[in-house]
Amino acid sequence: MPHCKENCGTQSNPYKKCSRAENEKAARRERELIEEHKKKLDDYKRNPKKHDDKGGYRNAPNDEIRKKIYEGRIRALEKQIQKHEKELKKIEEAMKNE
Repeated sequence: MPHCKENCGTQSNPYKKCSRAENEKAARRERELIEEHKKKLDDYKRNPKKHDDKGGYRNAPNDEIRKKIYEGRIRALEKQIQKHEKELKKIEEAMKNE
């Protein structure tokens, strides 16, 4: 969501009321988050055991549960990437129409 000082949530694109500087900063942050999550996704796909900080994957009682944990983590990361891409698109549209 926008970080501008006004309450921007009443418009279809809340970033339209934000300053260009605020939108540029928000866009940079969204790009960083997208790259961060893509890296996490790639790392997890390569070695899920290494990135199993809570031990759920490693300690799963069987392969079926392990597969569900693996697929669930991938879905969660993909969903986060999509969310940040959607926000970035809103920001870019707002800056385009300035």
